[in-house]
Amino acid sequence: MSATGTEMSPYPDVPNPDLLERIPQTARVVLDVGCGTGALGAAYRRINPKAILLGIEMNEAAARQAARRLDE
Repeated sequence: MSATGTEMSPYPDVPNPDLLERIPQTARVVLDVGCGTGALGAAYRRINPKAILLGIEMNEAAARQAARRLDE
């Protein structure tokens, strides 16, 4: 936990640029397995705000942060 009492994710909160450029700009649904904090989905949402963004993450702290960024 941090000094503020919130649990921090062990993952960096930055999107992978190589993966981001490989997602088609017209994708309707994106599933990110091992989504970490949802940084990739958040970056993709700026490219395609209409896409449905789904994520799977085992780390609870990271999953909570991703839940605020992704649709499910």
